[in-house]
Amino acid sequence: MRKRGLLFLVLIKFTLIPAFTQSNINSAELQDSVGSYWVKIDRIFILGNKRTKSKIISREMLLTEGEQYKRASLSEIIEKDQNKIYNTQLFIEVSITPLEIETGVFDIVVRVSERWYTFPIPIVELADRDFNEWWFNQNRNLNRLIYGMRFHQYNMRGRNETLKVTAQLGYTHNLELGYSVPYINRAQTKGLSFDVGYANNRNIAFKTESHKQQFVGNYREEIMSQRIKANVSYSMRESFYNTHIFNVGFREQLINDTIRTLNGAYFINDKLIQNYFLFEYLFRRDMRDNVGYPLTGFLIDFKFRKFGLGLFADVEQTEFYLEGVNYLKLGRGFYVSNFLGGYASFGSKLPYTHLNALGYNDRIVRGYELYIVEGQQYALSKNVIKKRLFKKVINVNWFPFEQFRKIPLAIYLKTYADAAYSWNNLSNLDQLGNNFLVNRFISGTGIGFDIVSFYDVVYQFEYSINDLGEHGLYFHLNINI
Repeated sequence: MRKRGLLFLVLIKFTLIPAFTQSNINSAELQDSVGSYWVKIDRIFILGNKRTKSKIISREMLLTEGEQYKRASLSEIIEKDQNKIYNTQLFIEVSITPLEIETGVFDIVVRVSERWYTFPIPIVELADRDFNEWWFNQNRNLNRLIYGMRFHQYNMRGRNETLKVTAQLGYTHNLELGYSVPYINRAQTKGLSFDVGYANNRNIAFKTESHKQQFVGNYREEIMSQRIKANVSYSMRESFYNTHIFNVGFREQLINDTIRTLNGAYFINDKLIQNYFLFEYLFRRDMRDNVGYPLTGFLIDFKFRKFGLGLFADVEQTEFYLEGVNYLKLGRGFYVSNFLGGYASFGSKLPYTHLNALGYNDRIVRGYELYIVEGQQYALSKNVIKKRLFKKVINVNWFPFEQFRKIPLAIYLKTYADAAYSWNNLSNLDQLGNNFLVNRFISGTGIGFDIVSFYDVVYQFEYSINDLGEHGLYFHLNINI
């Protein structure tokens, strides 16, 4: 009867407490309230999880029923637990509220608002490495659009499992199937994922000239490249913040004879087909407050990758990545982030397809968006100072689906400075003009603003200038460094 009464009391009190995505705990109140140095957690109530199993949520929490904690540290623990639950990316809102039911004894109320988990959505995407490549270097060619249908079923069975089915047409014809199970053991520390796919293109990049990709092929005629992939991954999440991922994969690519004629080094030994197995190991320590748009905390990534495991070893290459980024809150809405990363590749002879480069995703020096800087090694530094100008949740109560009725919106003004050094000793550097950005420092700086909105989508507008004196307005999507 006591537990039922307590639950009833908790529910009544909780209806008067609003939901927050940041901690709403007043640490001074916890530290100054009457009671002992230690506090005990009696019960934990989880509300709002219509599909998600409660154990998926409680797995992210240090707070445990029946355990004792220092009163002075309770607010910090609650805030970290709140961030960890939100970073599962299963919820659009998370709040954790402590209720002191008697001196030194707390109930904990966890309230979540679930995301929309089923996305049978049409695909309209750019095939190029980013928007700026398409807009400037490819002259906004609509033939380079990818379209089709992508079906993502997140949080299957309420266990954070994900099924992905992709069918694409347009620039890239692609059929892909993937399934991930993050927890396969009772302790929820080990997981598995699988994916297979087939893709082909009638237009592909066959070489890099003057640090820009050169393409060949009519968009509607002969197939220039066909690719098959398969992966099996095993993950171990030994703690809240540390994850180990082991992946074994197979790759096969077949090219048109036109590609071999234009670039005999596209594959090793002037071949038309390339097969290899690969092994990858990734260690990640993730202490970020929000994986979608971090403002505090840090991230460390180490990756080892080996191409060619003895069978079908058309590529023999070893790669290492080490990257770290730190996010700090300066106060009064100011934040700073610092990224430092390095890459090294080793192989006696590398095909064109395995020349890694600066210029993809967020591994860019801002101001050099239109260039590819290939190298066997590189070092990259990115630094940002930003000021939050606006943050609000817009209520759209008339919308029929609850998961889309609250639209978060935040705007940040920023300035940044990036620098990199890429080492490249390939013999064709001078022949193709790929020598003026390698084996030297490059840098860029500028100003811009970020718009952070629904489902962690980040729109970034930046005006940059590089050390060549080139400048321009560039657009990025979901780059958080």
